[in-house]
Amino acid sequence: MKIYNKTLIIIGSTIFIFSSFLFLTSHFIILFGFQDLEERAVRRSVEQALRALSTSLEELDATNLDWASWDDTYNFIEDKNRDYIDSNLVDGTFINLRLNIILYYDSAGKLVFGKAFDHENCMEVSIPSSLLEHLTPNSLLLSHSEPWDGVKGLINLPEAPLLISSRPITRSDGSGPIRGFLIMGRYLNAEELRRLAEVTNLKLEIKGPEASMLPALLEADPEIMVQPLDDRLTVGYSLLRDIYGKPGLILTVTEHREIYAQGLRTVSFFIASSLATGLLVSIMILKLLDRMILSRLSHLSQEVENIEKLGDPSLRVQVSGEDEISSLAGRVNSMLERLELSQETIRRYSQSLEELVEEKTRELIRAERMAAAGEVSAMVAHDLKSPLQTIRNAVYTLRRRPEESESLLKLIDGAVEQAATILEDLHRDIKETRPGLEATDLGALIRRALEELHPPQSISTSLKLGEGLNQVPLDASRFRRVLDNLLKNSIEAMPNGGDLTVSADASGDEVIIRISDTGRGIPEEALDNLFKPFSTTKPGGLGLGLAYCKRTVEAHGGRITVDSRPGEGTTFTITIPRWRPSTIEPPQQP
Repeated sequence: MKIYNKTLIIIGSTIFIFSSFLFLTSHFIILFGFQDLEERAVRRSVEQALRALSTSLEELDATNLDWASWDDTYNFIEDKNRDYIDSNLVDGTFINLRLNIILYYDSAGKLVFGKAFDHENCMEVSIPSSLLEHLTPNSLLLSHSEPWDGVKGLINLPEAPLLISSRPITRSDGSGPIRGFLIMGRYLNAEELRRLAEVTNLKLEIKGPEASMLPALLEADPEIMVQPLDDRLTVGYSLLRDIYGKPGLILTVTEHREIYAQGLRTVSFFIASSLATGLLVSIMILKLLDRMILSRLSHLSQEVENIEKLGDPSLRVQVSGEDEISSLAGRVNSMLERLELSQETIRRYSQSLEELVEEKTRELIRAERMAAAGEVSAMVAHDLKSPLQTIRNAVYTLRRRPEESESLLKLIDGAVEQAATILEDLHRDIKETRPGLEATDLGALIRRALEELHPPQSISTSLKLGEGLNQVPLDASRFRRVLDNLLKNSIEAMPNGGDLTVSADASGDEVIIRISDTGRGIPEEALDNLFKPFSTTKPGGLGLGLAYCKRTVEAHGGRITVDSRPGEGTTFTITIPRWRPSTIEPPQQP
């Protein structure tokens, strides 16, 4: 990539990083500042709404106190005269005082007189039974012991939330004894909310205590919470508790996000102006760099390229100036001069080097042939190790127990036959390109390999054979060597005893064979090279058994995998076609 293009990328990346920094800075500092201002403004609006609601409650309580500490009321509880009701408890009283409930109780908690009024229809209605449940003897609203006692607050009724005030009934001078209790109530309904909204110039709503905001409000301190709805509206929430101190209602104040919108406009203008300034500065820097550095470097590069095409180190580059670029041109000329002197030396060494290469090539060919012969001999030694060990053990036993000669001679004959088969297979591996596949009873082959394994008594064996294993296309002798290698490795992995499990089952068009042990497992770092020739984790091992297994299984059109965990055991899984494969890759010769 040319320096000019790199410079463009660097400047573009700088502008991108700069704009990203501006964006993050504006959001984390400027915009968050506006959001904080907006949140504080909404909190003040919620507090204003709470003050208006508190003022309404105070007015109700003041009215109740005025009526409760009045001689006429005091006498009414005693004589229950009708003139008091006709003069004071008319519909106009409820309308003027914005009352919905007036209840008179004597000192024993018995209702003397009560009236409920519906402002919407301007008519008297029955007293809600849900309110009377809160006015039982000795309840909070009917338990004043002193003349100046009182209870005011909120009760959440099924009909509507109710602002309520309870005062003891005394004489006009406040003296007692207390003759009863006066209850006044005002519904916090849509009409009352509209009045409060007009007073505060706010959009108010009331939600029940089951609203989703309740858990968060209970944790807030104070119990006010602000949450944006979208880019246009934000809502403030406040928890209203009832006279018992329990969550009663949630007051919501909805406002337009004018402060946030102003913040967005400010941030957008700030980012746009900063990007425009950065782009202008970048263009000026690019022009200066091109005039003072990039164009001169391009000229120097073009001259060096021309010298390279002509292949004549006697040529020289020409760059004017007295800075680093002209100094670089001088060093290039010095290099060309040394290169010209070196060419002659290179020509002198060329001929002798060619002769040396030919000699080393002949030595390498001889070494490769020796290595191939060594690998073949190592494979023969590895495969013949098992039958030779069987013959040695049988001869040793025959010398000690001649009476068992017949069975031992059969064992020796089998080992000799196995050795001959190994040599014959090796000859076929070298001469043939494909295994000789024949329909084979795989279950019987596995059972025979496991029976002739003769594991130590400390190792328990288990064989699980499924259906569909009697007509599997195999080269039986080669596949038997695969099974012998894997079973022998499993036995050697459990020197202190363990469990050896062999299973085979047909699944669809494939046969899956698993050989599992509970031995010491294979180190993780050895798994990648496990199937490579001469790679082994056993002391004194040649590392050819698993390489042969992999090559043979793949020659049958299958695959072999291993799953091992140190200290837990190892499982080898062989998957081969259940039917004769149409295409089988030839085995790779060592």
